[in-house]
Amino acid sequence: MSGAELTDKKVTGSQALLLAQKHSLETIEQTIKAFEMLLKTEYRSKVRNTTGLLISMLEKPNDYTNILSSHSVSMKPGSSAPTQKQKKSRTVPSVDAAAPVERVPKMALTVLLDQFDATLTRRTLRDRVIQLYVGGQVELLELTQLVNTTDEDATRLVGEWQERSDPKAV
Repeated sequence: MSGAELTDKKVTGSQALLLAQKHSLETIEQTIKAFEMLLKTEYRSKVRNTTGLLISMLEKPNDYTNILSSHSVSMKPGSSAPTQKQKKSRTVPSVDAAAPVERVPKMALTVLLDQFDATLTRRTLRDRVIQLYVGGQVELLELTQLVNTTDEDATRLVGEWQERSDPKAV
């Protein structure tokens, strides 16, 4: 869900995917809540690019500790801003330790860039691809191979994915 929440905040699909892979769902949700609360303060008048602010808050949370605390906003619900000692003791989570991305249809649709809505053939392929993605047989990165393809190439590729996931189904 974290990637979808980010795209709802106008983060591009590819950037949302990278952020969702890098940060846990909890971190993204807490950052979005802090971001929304911060935009309700007078600090909003200083922000020119809200999407850039959200991405920056996720990537460099320590840069926003003073701003958030001065506006009585916390990155964690019910907690105060971290102390200097807490800031120094933080470890940066590795990409390998990131929580898995929730597989929701909206993420697949974001990657497909609305290129699979025009014809019945394309819509049928889109629906098959979403089923494969949500079912865990296809990764988001693989879906990018469908962008700007012909119907024939897309049909062939989706058929290969289906055969790979269930050789008896095709």
